Amino acid sequence: MMRRSMPFFVPPRVSGDADFAGHGPQMDIDFELQIRNLNELWIAMRIWGSEVPGTTGVHGDRFYHIATTPTRITALSPNPCPSMDFPGCGPEFSHHYFDTGHSLDAFQFPQVPGNTRIVKSLTCVGDTAGNEAGSRTGCEAVLHDLTITFE
Repeated sequence: MMRRSMPFFVPPRVSGDADFAGHGPQMDIDFELQIRNLNELWIAMRIWGSEVPGTTGVHGDRFYHIATTPTRITALSPNPCPSMDFPGCGPEFSHHYFDTGHSLDAFQFPQVPGNTRIVKSLTCVGDTAGNEAGSRTGCEAVLHDLTITFE
């Protein structure tokens, strides 16, 4: 069993200027599990931040290597998918919110019955007092304890 921290990730600015200027942003964060080479567990954090109204936006992915097992991974807990077919499942965890201030935004996600939630906490920066898109807007996460079963 392991708990894993996903360090702060700042996605690049993809549109507009560098300042959300008090217009959000609308933050959309997805987490997707991946099994690579049959024995590596990875998690992608995808972040979209959109000025509302406005044209400033950030978007990007960061992949975090969680574990490598000596043989093929056969099960994962918690697992929000009915199988190990993660690409077919879509995002295994999503969070969406509209930023309304210049402070850190912190969210807690207790485990739910069925042990299906992979993210325990999420801390994000949306708007700040100044330019932030592509330089300060982003998120970090802590995962719930993960149990990996392998052959």
